[in-house]
Amino acid sequence: YFGDAIWDRTMIVFTHSDRLTQQEEFKKSLEGRTKTINEAITKATEGIVKGIPAVAVANGHEFTPDRNSWLGELFTTSFEQLNPERQNAFFLAFKEDLKLPEPLPSVPETQRPEANIKEDITEKTGALEKRIELTQNQVERVNQKSNGVSNIISYALRGAEIGGLIETATGGATMGISIIIGAIIGGGIAVLNELSPDE
Repeated sequence: YFGDAIWDRTMIVFTHSDRLTQQEEFKKSLEGRTKTINEAITKATEGIVKGIPAVAVANGHEFTPDRNSWLGELFTTSFEQLNPERQNAFFLAFKEDLKLPEPLPSVPETQRPEANIKEDITEKTGALEKRIELTQNQVERVNQKSNGVSNIISYALRGAEIGGLIETATGGATMGISIIIGAIIGGGIAVLNELSPDE
């Protein structure tokens, strides 16, 4: 019914990866299972389909056993497999959940907690939690697939974050306008960068 084009929009998701506690065990299992399923798909499609991407997720945990945030990889791989005409809508639907990499180095892998249950900070701070943390590599992958459109959105998100800080500092006196202005300025800067990248 879907035709061969369905394979261009397919990804493999392994759930419950947190059942594997050792990093090496996890990596070997993920590689082995990905290879096995891809070989079966290649055989079933008579060699037409090769190399479907796979993502491991940890149910109820922020990190997979290799201490990487799985939500960021799930988001990025989903974005890469999407119909290009749907990518912008997908990105915008998750914009409130996206946490972009800080300019400073993030916490080293060795210092990240192993399979920690994700805390709900909404109750503590009253702020919406940005659940999907993207690495610099994932941001570059999204930008590569979106021809720079997500770069404009990422600048707008950063502008909105700065506006949010101003909003907090003023005790809500700007009634959310600073967040909107920050997003517009951030997006405008990105548009100018896209139009004249050398300047």
